[in-house]
Parts: sequence; structure tokens; C-alpha cells
Amino acid sequence: MQLKGYEVWISCNGKPLAEYCVQPEGSDGKTIACFVPSECGKSFVIEWRDHVKQSHLRFVTNLDGKEVGGNRCIPGGKGHREGVRTNPTTRKPFKFANLLTTDDEEEVGMTSHEKLGEIMVGVSRIRAEYRSVQRSWNPKFHPTGAVHERSKKAGAHCVTLGEDRRIPTSRIQTRSTPLNPREGDVARFIFRYRPLALLQAQGIVPLPEDVKPVVVKTCPDDFDESSILVSGSRSSRKRRIDALSHEYDSDQDVKPDVSSVAVNDESDLEGMKSQLLAQLHTVERAIKRRKTDGTARVSSTRTRVKTEPRTASLRRRPSERVVIDLTLE
Repeated sequence: MQLKGYEVWISCNGKPLAEYCVQPEGSDGKTIACFVPSECGKSFVIEWRDHVKQSHLRFVTNLDGKEVGGNRCIPGGKGHREGVRTNPTTRKPFKFANLLTTDDEEEVGMTSHEKLGEIMVGVSRIRAEYRSVQRSWNPKFHPTGAVHERSKKAGAHCVTLGEDRRIPTSRIQTRSTPLNPREGDVARFIFRYRPLALLQAQGIVPLPEDVKPVVVKTCPDDFDESSILVSGSRSSRKRRIDALSHEYDSDQDVKPDVSSVAVNDESDLEGMKSQLLAQLHTVERAIKRRKTDGTARVSSTRTRVKTEPRTASLRRRPSERVVIDLTLE
């Protein structure tokens, strides 16, 4: 980020972290803020550059609301802070870590975590002269401990310190004098670091183009339950229902209707299939009863044909002709 000719950024593995939602804050025009993605276990470095090239500067770093220390910068110069010295020959680097949580009720309200998840760098103008003093090995910065699990900060990251790294020996540090004690900071940079997944869920970081959003599967509007109530054996109808359910479970993307979603998951679809099978059984029983009742009615109304015994006059030989008198009763 850049403000008033000063530039500050955070790098990880030698590359600057992407900055999102960069915008000014406050009414004095001295503060600018943004969001950056953090990754647990990754070390980071805070870097800066002076494009104004007019005054000696002091860059003071605050992590999670705790001051770490300041660094001098000559006009037009650049610098960085990557950790905290623990002795004349070693330094612990800054590192992102998962925030620890606890269920201890005593932790509630005891410590303010308002600045947790923030890296702030203040820029002030100082005099060119400075004095050297003996370095103190009691670091100002101490990593954040466990917070209560009900805290809104739970699930986020915090800044901690990594393992000691050997560096050139140094036993002194410098003390500077403000150019104008009433001026204060001429610029402030706030980096709000969050896990990438959290930034994407909040809509701060857009999803990659090759990642499709989750699509809710619904039955098409023209789906007719009665269309599967057709003739055929029970097994064939069941196969048709299974085929239909498989079709609606396929990988076809159906645009969801957020206002009314019919099917939310596979369990709802299984429930629909069970209801349809129950309807099929009910229809089959009704058809069977109707067939049974129809057969009984046909049998009861069928006219019996009266048969007469064969008389001698009707007996004939194969070669004889038969004459039937229709006047006989």
C-alpha cells in the first residue's frame, strides 16, 4: 500500500502478499487499510520504502495490538523487519499461526482482542542525529495466548515467533528524536490478515475461475409424478423410478431457485422415491380391487342358456337330412 509517498507491504517467501479492499480510514487522511491472506506456519517480513526523500523516518511496528519496535530509514531509503532479537547473535522470525482457544470462563473479558489479526506500521519523521544505547534483550512483543472459544476471533490466525536464526552480532541500538513532537504519525498502514478461505467466504477475495460454486440439485419444473404411474410389472415401474432418480442425481448443473428449493440433498430425494413407491402400491391395490369387483359383477349378470335333452327325432345318421319344425314349442 502507498500513502503520502510512503509504501509498506508484507512479503512471504520473498513475494508480496496480495492486498484486497484497500481503502482509507479515519477522517485525518493518515490511515489506509487492507486485507491480506495469511497461511499458518508461514514466516513473513514487513517491508517499506520512502518515495518522498525529504526526511529521516522511523517505522514503528505493532502486531496484534502490541508494539514490537521501530526502525530508522534514511531519506529515499528502504528497510524491513522480520522478527525479534533474542540475544546478540539470534533472532526469532514472525510467523502466522492458528489462534488457540480455551473454555476457561476466566479468560472472558480479561484481555482485549480488538487488535487481534492486525499488523500496523506507523511512519513518523525524526531528526537526522541519533544516539546509540545498549540493546535490551527483553522483547516487547509476546505472542497472543489462548482466547475463549466463544470469542469472535476464534478460528482466525495470530502472529507468533519461529525458531531462533543466527544473524550478525549486534549489541547496540539507536534512539531517535521526533522532528516535531506534536506531529505524530504522518502515515499509518493497517494490514488485516485472515486465512484465505475465510476471506473467500466473506466475499473479500474472489473465488478462482476454475472453482465452480456449490449448486443445489432440484427437480425440473416439468417433472410429473403421474408420468411414472404407468402399466407394467412392479419391478419395471421400480426400475423406471430408479432411472428417474438417477437422472436427477446426475452431474447436470441445474440452476437453483433460492426462493423455494424442493430437494436439498440425497435424503430428500430418497424420501420422494419412497412416497412415489407408496403411491404406486396404493394404485395397484385399487386396480386389483376394481378388477375383482368387475369380474364378480360380470359373473352375476351373465345369462344362463337353457339346454334341452336331445330327442330321438333329432338323432340322425350322418347321411340323413334333418328338418326342424320351428312351430314346435
